[in-house]
Amino acid sequence: MGGSWLSLICGFAGLYYDKGIRMTNFLPVAISELVFQIKYLNEVIQVILTQEEIYCELQLFTKLIFEQNGKTVYIKRR
Repeated sequence: MGGSWLSLICGFAGLYYDKGIRMTNFLPVAISELVFQIKYLNEVIQVILTQEEIYCELQLFTKLIFEQNGKTVYIKRR
C-alpha cells in the first residue's frame, strides 16, 4: 500500500523535499483529479491536483508559506 501511495504522490505530484516541500504537476490526461493529505512540520496540508493546477489548503494559523511558480508549488516555513 505504501509503495502505491509513493508512486502516485512522487510520480504524479512530483513531490520531493528541497528546503521545504516542492511539487510539480505531472498528472496524466487520463486522471482528472488527485486529492491527498501530507503532514509537514506537524501541520496537515490538503493537496488537490487537477489538470490545470495544484491547490494546497493550509491550516488557518499556519507557520508555513505557499508559493507557486507555473506548475510548481513550494511549501516552506515562514
